[in-house]
Amino acid sequence: MIKEEYIDYLLVPSGLVFLGIYHLWLLLTIIKNPTRTVIGLNAISRYQWVQHMMRVSLLPPLLLLLLFF
Repeated sequence: MIKEEYIDYLLVPSGLVFLGIYHLWLLLTIIKNPTRTVIGLNAISRYQWVQHMMRVSLLPPLLLLLLFF
């Protein structure tokens, strides 16, 4: 039977390597093809939303003042 200590020597580094490989894959996927991930889709949607808000004025400035006071 293998001691618990030796199992830890194997499982902890392999888990860290797996985690590192996953994050590297995620980073490359976000950079190369952002539509494949939720993070990339969220960034694209946020960018489009900001562009729309900068183009369209929903309320004139006077109405905004009346709304807050």
